[in-house]
Amino acid sequence: MKFRLRTLATASLLLLFWGSAHAASLSSTVDRNQLNLNETITLTVRYDEQVNSSRLDLAQLTADFEVLGVNPQSSSSVSIANGKSARQASTVWTIILAPKRQGMLTIPALAIDNITSQAIKIEVGGSAQSAAGGPPLQVWVSASHESVYPSQQLLVEIELLAASDVSDLNGPQLIIADADVESLGQQNFQRIDNGVAKQVVILKYAVFAKQPGDLVIPVMTFTGVKGGRRSLFSSFAQRGQQVIARSLQLSVKVKAMPENSDSPWFPAEQVSIGSKWSADISQVKIGEPITRTISIIAQAQHASAIPPLNRMATLPGYKSYRDQPQLDDQATVAGIIGSRVESEAIVASVSGELSLPELKMRWWDVNKQAWQQAILPAETLTVSGSVNALQSSLPTPSLAPVIGVQTETETETGSQHIHLIWKLLVGLLAMICLLQFLIILRLKRQPSVTPPIHTSEATAWGRLQKSLQAGDAGAIRTALIAWAGIILADLQPASLQSLATKSGDSQLQEQLLMLDAHLYNNQADFNADQLASALHKLRQHQLKQGKSSAQGSSVLLPLYSKRVSN
Repeated sequence: MKFRLRTLATASLLLLFWGSAHAASLSSTVDRNQLNLNETITLTVRYDEQVNSSRLDLAQLTADFEVLGVNPQSSSSVSIANGKSARQASTVWTIILAPKRQGMLTIPALAIDNITSQAIKIEVGGSAQSAAGGPPLQVWVSASHESVYPSQQLLVEIELLAASDVSDLNGPQLIIADADVESLGQQNFQRIDNGVAKQVVILKYAVFAKQPGDLVIPVMTFTGVKGGRRSLFSSFAQRGQQVIARSLQLSVKVKAMPENSDSPWFPAEQVSIGSKWSADISQVKIGEPITRTISIIAQAQHASAIPPLNRMATLPGYKSYRDQPQLDDQATVAGIIGSRVESEAIVASVSGELSLPELKMRWWDVNKQAWQQAILPAETLTVSGSVNALQSSLPTPSLAPVIGVQTETETETGSQHIHLIWKLLVGLLAMICLLQFLIILRLKRQPSVTPPIHTSEATAWGRLQKSLQAGDAGAIRTALIAWAGIILADLQPASLQSLATKSGDSQLQEQLLMLDAHLYNNQADFNADQLASALHKLRQHQLKQGKSSAQGSSVLLPLYSKRVSN
């Protein structure tokens, strides 16, 4: 028992001795002890064990130095000598530091657990001058305005001036709290300063403050390498001395938005509105869609900040079908150019002159500090043609004036009245002839589809549902005409026009109009879901009429009328 206790004590002493002899050490070294304010120093910290790089706390360095970069590396190796193996491991941090001020500075003692390194004194002098005079690297920051409004564009320019022997220029991206920052690009060129060539790099940013207060452009640190070159006899570059330059902090006042305004807040330097049409507006046909595209261009503003146009929901004489707006931003040297494009398909329902009212948009002029209005002038469409073939009957002549046509109120003689009535009758007859010609032309262009003899209504309806779900306009027309030829017994030949005429449903007529326009003109979109809803209502009506009576009062003939026995 005593022998075992003595052996255990001896082993413990040996372990303690071995642990103290192989305790890990932490050391700090620098590449030099004297430097200038615009130069950097390399600190190397070595720990004789492999550890996680985050174990080394560098927070104490930030009191006198700016940490520009940290590169941790770990290594481990095993060597065998005289039959005995020995393990070597280490973790090394290479840290680039830039002094924040002149004078005698201290790199403090760093620690990992209870192991510490030694402190190092560093002497920092004034800014070093390049061989051509002046610091090797300089930086200036400027802003386009001393004060701005929220969401107003502020141009920030950062200019770097470097000596010709400075390379590897590097720096951070501009980040500002409570503001959106977008890069506008970079310019690189040379400038001759008192006969000496200097490198010039200009970085431009567009900044949009989010709220009133102080917009602070922070201090930014840029670095370069002075004197580095590549040897002619070696593939390795000879590393020069790293130099730095810091910008000054800049503050811009963000004012509160102007009060007493019911318009959306929309600041910009210039706003313009324009429109273009897919066809000649002096030759518009009734029932044929024409597309108007309105573009709103805002200088020095994002497209997302452009409010939608305030347009009336409906106006007499036409129907409008609007698409989703398209937003786009373009970054230029002068700033952001935002564009909002709104498109709508217009289908006229009456002939004559169709006037579209002017459109206005209020915006805040940041240059004049006042509200302005961008105006799209009123536009007039000349609509011709008779009532569309989708309508079940011709309109009854009315004494009311056609849109845009003024009626005379002066008293006329009897012969003048007769002459005017004769002209109206001749014009009406010409319109009827034109309408008949258009109907015959469309019937010839649109082939009729006769349903298979053995196809049931349920099968044809199923095929129609599949084509509606797929959204294929051509397949929808084929399946729709085939189904209509079954469910509407007297619909011969079956066509979209004849189906619309027999339906008596205004919603279905409108959807068939859009489908027909899409197939022949490809200028309008149809809504397959709305068409499916209208057809479902028609089918339910026909099924009900077919069960109740073969002589229903509906405009449509009863379902399966061909199968009624004599």
